[in-house]
Amino acid sequence: MNPAQWLDRTALIHPTRPALLSGSRVVADYATFRARAAALGRGLRARGISKGDRVVIFMANCPQYLECLYGIWFAGAVAVPVNGKLHEKEALWIIRNAQASLVFSDAPHGTPLGAVAGTADPEIMDVGTSGFAALCAGDPLDTPVALESDDLVWLFYTSGTTGRPKGVMLTAGNLSAMAHSYFADIERVTEDDAILYAAPMSHGAGIYNFMFVMNAARHVIPESGGFEPEEIFHLG
Repeated sequence: MNPAQWLDRTALIHPTRPALLSGSRVVADYATFRARAAALGRGLRARGISKGDRVVIFMANCPQYLECLYGIWFAGAVAVPVNGKLHEKEALWIIRNAQASLVFSDAPHGTPLGAVAGTADPEIMDVGTSGFAALCAGDPLDTPVALESDDLVWLFYTSGTTGRPKGVMLTAGNLSAMAHSYFADIERVTEDDAILYAAPMSHGAGIYNFMFVMNAARHVIPESGGFEPEEIFHLG
């Protein structure tokens, strides 16, 4: 029961459906989305990342966010999304607390994070560099690494309003139950629908991705990476 199986299945059934959009521009259909995530998964496995290892995502909303998320799961590892609005010292505390093996970031977040990180901290890999491209350059994995329903897949850090953030441990079974309950409790999702990521994908907005991946819907990420009212209204 690996969340990446949902992407695997959708890419097989609806390979040409638009998947990832930067603003109004399609940057990947489901076949491409799946191939990129699966290639990243192989790259992570080649680096020694395996089941149970934690990989942090610390960056603004962007199409690569979902590719990293599913690439981590293709490898059987644990995703640790960190809010890109945090100060780099706050992010570093979470990275250390999570005992992360690797950090995916972008230049605006990775550069200041690298300035405060120590030699014992995990590598910070900018997704816009040749190093990340090389990590994704191999053949895609044929299938996601097999996971059990009680295997940890998402380490979800709280806001820490009354103290330090706490890592909430979400299993593959937790995510499956939540995603399928959405259809019963809220609404159906079809391939004609779209989800707009105006709030941080490290939090609730990102968790909504599953239902839309399952049904070959579109994932729209504003080019600004956040909520700019004029930009959002023009996306309609």
